[in-house]
Amino acid sequence: MEGTERPPHTYTSGGQHWVRLMVTDDQGATASAIERFPVSCPRQDLAPWVAADIGSPPWSGSAWFDGEGLQVCAAGTGFASRSDEGFFLYQEVGGDFRITARVARIGPGSASRRAGVMIRDSLDPGARVVTALAQPSTVSDENRARVRYRGVSGGSMSGLTLTPAVEGAEIRVRIERRGLDKIIASASSDGATWSSVDVPFDPPLPPTVFVGIAATHGTVSTTGSDEAVRATLTVDLDTSPPGSFRRGDANGDGKMNISDPVFILMHILSDGSAPACRKTADVNDNGEIELGDPIFALNYLFASGPAPPAPLAECGADPTDDGLSCEGYPPCE
Repeated sequence: MEGTERPPHTYTSGGQHWVRLMVTDDQGATASAIERFPVSCPRQDLAPWVAADIGSPPWSGSAWFDGEGLQVCAAGTGFASRSDEGFFLYQEVGGDFRITARVARIGPGSASRRAGVMIRDSLDPGARVVTALAQPSTVSDENRARVRYRGVSGGSMSGLTLTPAVEGAEIRVRIERRGLDKIIASASSDGATWSSVDVPFDPPLPPTVFVGIAATHGTVSTTGSDEAVRATLTVDLDTSPPGSFRRGDANGDGKMNISDPVFILMHILSDGSAPACRKTADVNDNGEIELGDPIFALNYLFASGPAPPAPLAECGADPTDDGLSCEGYPPCE
């Protein structure tokens, strides 16, 4: 039996490729075998970002920077059931943060391919998680934004409605944390007008969570070749979002001490200077600057009284909606 030599073939796209070997002997009998070959995408050290596969996708995901932005390559069935499978580029973040991604392109693959931002309480496939992802629309050439979360480890994912819905050629998605128990997911088609929804985690996620970029193929063929989903994004992770401050530091020197209740008293009783960030002087977090605030501060500093509400030790946004402004707080800028 003589063999026929064929030129080699190189697979340049990440994904899975099925190769069939067929053999025919000199009597005309044939036999064949099929083998799957996973091909990884380019990789790059993106420290402090860490690349990880969630679950067990059929080939490993990766990420790298080029002239267009952050390139993400992924497999996996998705972030929509009781167990996640996809690619995650993350950092561990404590305190308040805001992560935003502009998804410029998602392709190729099925309509279930997705890319965007995600936070989770662990890297376990069934972890509590919230995603704000862009995915191709089924009725147009544009992309649309979807928000989903899993409130119980190992539980089902639930969808949250963005009003109005967000569709566009480029989708911006965002997740931010304000205090321990407030998480907001948002999306925008232009970066100016945002649709937002609160994510109702109960109990709250832990103080430190995994924050980053997620991508998934959505469906993976079990018989044919499949090219990895590729997404192009620009990413911004801000661990001191606008309006961040530390409660009690009324004079803005970066620490809370005896000078702060004195500063507040001078402001209230003697027309002294107002704090640039008025929220810093609202020590008891009742939405007003009044005599109760310096008393609360003194009690905390010198009489083992209760600590002021967050944000206190770390910079963060005010979890309480009130009318107090925060025009600037340099220690958190």
